[in-house]
Amino acid sequence: MVYFVILPTFARYLTISFFRDYTDDMKKIDEEMKLPIYQERAFTAYFGGMTYAALDIETTGLSPRFDALILSGAVIVKDSSCRLCQFFAEDPADEPEVLRRTAALLEQVDFLITYNGRLFDLPFLKSRAKKYGIALPERFDLDLFVLCKHYSPLPKLLESVSQKNVERFLGLAPARADRISGGESVELYSQYMRSRSSALREKILLHNRDDVLQLTRLLPVLKHVDLHRALAKSGFPVRGGLITGIEVKRHDLLIAGKAACPADYIKFPTEEEPFTFQMSALDRAFRVSIPCEERSGDLYFDASLLLADRMVSIERYPGIESGFLIVKEDGQLNYAEINFFAMEFVPTLLDLAAGIY
Repeated sequence: MVYFVILPTFARYLTISFFRDYTDDMKKIDEEMKLPIYQERAFTAYFGGMTYAALDIETTGLSPRFDALILSGAVIVKDSSCRLCQFFAEDPADEPEVLRRTAALLEQVDFLITYNGRLFDLPFLKSRAKKYGIALPERFDLDLFVLCKHYSPLPKLLESVSQKNVERFLGLAPARADRISGGESVELYSQYMRSRSSALREKILLHNRDDVLQLTRLLPVLKHVDLHRALAKSGFPVRGGLITGIEVKRHDLLIAGKAACPADYIKFPTEEEPFTFQMSALDRAFRVSIPCEERSGDLYFDASLLLADRMVSIERYPGIESGFLIVKEDGQLNYAEINFFAMEFVPTLLDLAAGIY
């Protein structure tokens, strides 16, 4: 079974073959697929060259304390390849194995794409993994629900920003084959436990399959999102770690994040390097504080002093003038310039803390 989808908003396509591997207990589905790959310039500027997984889970309810994980599914996009993986619990006792397979899948990717994953999927996975003593890798989550709800005009245009509503807005509804909801999937699993009907199992798998496939097709919704502001607030991955948020307080540009490698480190400002950098090995959290100068309400600092020969990577942006980064201009923050500066600057600090230099 091979699926072909062609959407004009994507620049190139991914090739594929397919197979299903049903293990003795837990069911595993692994398909190589032909899917379009999103290559819009802003998205590529942040995530180009990274491997990602569009992830969705099915559970027996909303509470990770009382309910269980029954199915996890993901479309993994790496270079020119694309795979659909699903791990299905034939029995509630299979939940730990589903979690272990999901954890192994997360090890393969640099970041995730979800729809409401920050509030549901990832906390649920983390809680259930902790119950069984399973280590779940931390990965940045590009949560399309959060971006659509808080950083786009879609809440004013749509009745709600549910995944299916956004699919209809983008004209993607015909690409969905399943016709059930997440709540109906829970009831179907209950029926499956009693009947072991392969037809019921396929309905549950199809629902999850369509959710993750549609997630990959939803990426063009980012054209309706204030992406630079959204990522400054919610974070983005960088080499050696993750930026969790960027803000300006008074005359300081503050960059917070988490490093991949733990280290205790502190750097106080000097005349040559007028910034503060602190990092804790306990939770791998770090914080950078860069003082800015003010003129007529605008804030700026000498980015060339901090980036040196790497300044060429950002000097083409309009918020960069003569080596200075204009952080705030006419009351507005230049989020793109700030973010791309952080992408260049923060990894050098993380290398320093890890003793690479």
